[in-house]
Amino acid sequence: MLQPELNQEDLLRRITNRIRQSLELQEILNATVAEIRSLLGTDRVMVYQFNESGGGKVIAESIHDHRLPSLKGLNFPADDIPEKARQLYLKVRLRSIVDVAAGMIGLSPLEGIDPDHPSTVEEISYRPVDSCHATYLKAMGVQSSMVLPIVHYDVQAHDSQEQLWGLLVSHHAQPLTISQRELQIVQSVVDQVSIAIAQSNLLSQARGQHQMEATINRVSMLLHSLPTIQLQAALEETVTALQGSGGRLYIAPDQTNHTAELLICGIQPRLVEEENKNIEEHPVFENWVASGMQDGTLNLENRDCEECPMSTIQCAMPNTFVPKASCQPLMVRDLDKTPALKVFIPAFSDTTIRGWLVLPLYYRSSFLGYLSIFRCQIPQETLWAGHFNPNEQQQVPRQSFEMWRELKVDEAQAWTKNDSELAIALGHHFAMAIEQYKLYSQVQSLNSNLERQVAERTAKLQQSLEQGKGLQRVTNQIRSTLDLKTTLQTIVREVRNLLDTDRVIIYQFADSTKGEWGVGSGEWEKITKEECFIPAESCGQVIVESLQGEWLSLLELGDSYEYFSKGQIRLYKRGKIGVINDVSRTRLSTFQRAFLQNWQIQAALVVPIGVGEKGRGREGERGRGREGERDFYTLIAGEKGVGFNRPVPSKMLEKPLWGLLIAQECKSPRNWLPSEIELLRKLADQAAVAIQQAELYEQSRTAAVIAQAQAEKLAIAAEQQKALFGVITKIRESLDVESIFKVATTEVRRLLGVDRVAILRFVPDSGCKQGEFVSEDVQGSFASVLGLKIQDHCISNEYAQNYHRGQILAVADIYQANLDECYIQQLAQYQVRANLLVPLLKGGGSTGTPSLLWGLLYIHQCTGVREWDASEIEFVKQIATHLGVALQQAELLAQTQKQAEQLAIALQDLKQTQTKLIQTEKMSSLGQLVAGVAHEINNPVNFIYGNIAHTIDYCEDLISLLHLYQHYYPNPTTEIIELCQSIDLDFLELDLPKILDSMKIGAERIRKLVLSLRNFSRLDQADKKLVDIHEGLESTLLILQHRLKGKPNQPSIQVIKNYGKLPLVDCYPSQLNQVFM
Repeated sequence: MLQPELNQEDLLRRITNRIRQSLELQEILNATVAEIRSLLGTDRVMVYQFNESGGGKVIAESIHDHRLPSLKGLNFPADDIPEKARQLYLKVRLRSIVDVAAGMIGLSPLEGIDPDHPSTVEEISYRPVDSCHATYLKAMGVQSSMVLPIVHYDVQAHDSQEQLWGLLVSHHAQPLTISQRELQIVQSVVDQVSIAIAQSNLLSQARGQHQMEATINRVSMLLHSLPTIQLQAALEETVTALQGSGGRLYIAPDQTNHTAELLICGIQPRLVEEENKNIEEHPVFENWVASGMQDGTLNLENRDCEECPMSTIQCAMPNTFVPKASCQPLMVRDLDKTPALKVFIPAFSDTTIRGWLVLPLYYRSSFLGYLSIFRCQIPQETLWAGHFNPNEQQQVPRQSFEMWRELKVDEAQAWTKNDSELAIALGHHFAMAIEQYKLYSQVQSLNSNLERQVAERTAKLQQSLEQGKGLQRVTNQIRSTLDLKTTLQTIVREVRNLLDTDRVIIYQFADSTKGEWGVGSGEWEKITKEECFIPAESCGQVIVESLQGEWLSLLELGDSYEYFSKGQIRLYKRGKIGVINDVSRTRLSTFQRAFLQNWQIQAALVVPIGVGEKGRGREGERGRGREGERDFYTLIAGEKGVGFNRPVPSKMLEKPLWGLLIAQECKSPRNWLPSEIELLRKLADQAAVAIQQAELYEQSRTAAVIAQAQAEKLAIAAEQQKALFGVITKIRESLDVESIFKVATTEVRRLLGVDRVAILRFVPDSGCKQGEFVSEDVQGSFASVLGLKIQDHCISNEYAQNYHRGQILAVADIYQANLDECYIQQLAQYQVRANLLVPLLKGGGSTGTPSLLWGLLYIHQCTGVREWDASEIEFVKQIATHLGVALQQAELLAQTQKQAEQLAIALQDLKQTQTKLIQTEKMSSLGQLVAGVAHEINNPVNFIYGNIAHTIDYCEDLISLLHLYQHYYPNPTTEIIELCQSIDLDFLELDLPKILDSMKIGAERIRKLVLSLRNFSRLDQADKKLVDIHEGLESTLLILQHRLKGKPNQPSIQVIKNYGKLPLVDCYPSQLNQVFM
């Protein structure tokens, strides 16, 4: 009987070693069923795991010589094991043994389970087996079965409760008797399997957490990378991580960007209805999301989803409100079964999408958009043990357990709790990234606007330069010659090139002294096609022309009396300019329209050339100096006719009219620009100058000088814009504040030509009284202030408040600006004579944070007094604005890097916790093994040790008896003599006591070793108590004695014991011994 017990103990030891050697549950289960089948000698041993619906699946199996068919991988419906039976398995740990041939079932409940003590087995009580149960087993070909429940504890849960994880089942094709001892051994193995399941679950959770954090890190790197934020790549990575087939990132419009942005990947639904709206903008979608967030719960339509534990969260928290900043995702497993979203079914009808996860994105209570993940339907195959109707409850046992393959081709995939947690974590990063993306877009928009302004100003500058050059060429021509024809020919050629038009002519009236009409004060006369034309003696002709293309030449026209009406001539004398954008839509007389069409004219610009009195256009001269007012009145050709922009002056003076400068467009109508009108007017003035060269030469020279000054001013402005663009480019290339400050100070000093440009950073909470110069660019002959820390008590609260409001302080001369004496002395200390201070504000505007006065931009002129120009102040103001943006971006980058470091620290802590948990479990298993070995060895050793003393007495008595025989019978028989010689009686008599003494010493050593093992494990002393530490040390040293002995490759170790007199210590003995070990 001893050998089977040893085999059973060896089985338990092998199972325990396998659990310790591997954390892979499937390997442990495969080894367990093989070992148990070998122990019991049955035909089949399998492990059956329950699922959420009450059914289950065979996940591990061992079969002997194919005596029974394999059931591994097959599923069983919940009706095979009724709910009542499952409750008995769980509550009382019921074990059952069935003998089909005898018609009996043995039941053995296991109660009082204590993980610190060995399991106890109740007596097996037999009763008749249910006929349905017996029929079920016969259909499987089984005559004898044994079933033990496998109960699982969630070691990480605070209020962990027992869960029925599965069953260990043994089947035999012949009747077989299972003893209580075998049941006890198998129960011990099942207990070890429960521990292995807990370990495997912990490992799976750790792996899942590690995988989730790795995914979050990958997405975070894509979202928070600079200078570009890779939203599309992050969306694709998120869809892959959540096992989706498509995804959408909807960025809602805001105050800056009035249109929504949509990023998509993978399979997508169609646009909703005929409105071509995004799904996220549909009222049904918005109401669905709003109702889900109002309830504070997950919007799941499949409450009985067995694979999605989030449904239990919804049921457990019906009244819990989830704030918008941390809202849960809305998860739909099957769109076809969700009535609230039936309006979207047509949009998804052309796709295989069935599942939908929607996560509203919020950042600091600000709504940013939605993150959507789609899942397609998948084919699902289930292998069943025997054919049955899944939609009906089974009334009788199945007659066959042959494999039945059930295939569902359009099964919807379920969302899990891990999917929800991952989506929430990724959604948080998406929200931060979108907020950063919007800020980055605002900066880009600002940069684009600035680039556009620079381009427009450059184009205007170029146009102005070209016009100035053309005007200069005309002026030079006027200066270089008195030949009127040559000068006028130069004018029309330059006008045609600058305006890029088809024809430019100068029309001269035959007699400019005639045809002058007086107009009463405040009177205007209507111009109609019935008005008479000027007399023939007042007509004129085209004297010069510049023609582009193969259009007709007006030089061949000669005199004409049909072109200008009397009323038009009167307006030209008053300085009006005629603008005809489209001949076909302008109100003209029949004769004029026919004339223009005959000569292929579709648009025209007519500017009068007046000579004679200096007081031409006096009414306009009074208006000069006001914004953009000219010294002439413009005649406008509208769609309905010729109209005038006519203020009513007190007196209208007419001037002599020498002729007209006319630009004509023949290809198509043309809208004449104000700059073109202004250019033509100037050239008409130059034509008048050419006509009266002697009188107007000095005036034309002055105009050229003014134009050159304007060009230089525009060139300086362009250079400033170029420098500003350089600072902006540096901000976009890098967030290194020191480099940006250095570029800014260098460029500002170079462009403004000042002596020192420095940046002062205020000490926080100092009230603008303390600061440090953190960047500077200074001319070599002046002292540097870089790194200088100041305590400026001369700044009044009024100055500080002005700086907070963004106001700029410009001082042309510190000695004439009514500054405080202490402030003047402070500036004079650094040789400052003129001062320009610009506040550096961080935040504010569209960032959503209040503005903060970060510091000041100092601009010093040390060589003398300087009047600061408005363009210079505007330039440094823009520089300060962009420096504030750079400071805000640098702060956001620092926050992002800090979050990344915190995630790395959390990952390291998780790895350390996992290592400690595995080591703790190993030490616990070692303690249980030591306690079991000590317990099993202690009984036989005590038996041996207790009988050795009696054995010694018996031997001494036998030897005394032998001596008496030898004394009284000195002459034994021959047979006795031969036997004494063969067994060497004298040696045996001497050696037997020695052997018994050696046995006693060995037994004593074994007892001490067992005692040491028990003292080491102390499983019976789980609570704190007073113990002698010396005993624990001695037990540990005795266990490790073999490690202290010398070996061929290492010397022996001598332990020197120098114990003091210590009092008893209140501690956990078992855990303390593990520390010694």
